[in-house]
Amino acid sequence: SRGGAPFPLDGAADDRLQLLDHLGLERAHLLGVSMGGTIALQAAARVREVRGVCLINPPAGLADLIWTSPLCQTIRADIEADGLDQAAVAAFFRDIDPLFAGVGSVDRQRVLMIQALYDVVTRQEQYEALAEAWQFPHRLKYHAGHLNTLRVPRLAEDMARFFEGCA
Repeated sequence: SRGGAPFPLDGAADDRLQLLDHLGLERAHLLGVSMGGTIALQAAARVREVRGVCLINPPAGLADLIWTSPLCQTIRADIEADGLDQAAVAAFFRDIDPLFAGVGSVDRQRVLMIQALYDVVTRQEQYEALAEAWQFPHRLKYHAGHLNTLRVPRLAEDMARFFEGCA
């Protein structure tokens, strides 16, 4: 983002928590897809009132992803055009990347991680590293791509069953 903050994610979790406050919701289920999963996990780490968190294909190793994924070429080019290098991006993402950010008060029993087995955005090794770092007890793997996971017929049923158990 030329001339401003390097990424629009700074404060994204706080924005979501402010919305919950504004709506008067004391406890809520959080759902995040892709980068939204990272943001949902950040939000859950900051409050105790979260009933459950569902992460669908949350990216991990974000700085590495930007520099290694062919799908991120445009993002990488924009970052380099802003004068930032891989080290600067790694420093920024260290605070929000779920591989490096602290667990905080997240009750891992209330987190469901869903991953796509045919993901071309996030590599399987990154999902495994994230699951190992956080020790998620609830994980589902679907035979789908990154965003095609949302089309898996049983996804809604699996999430509903998980969230019912978090009530």
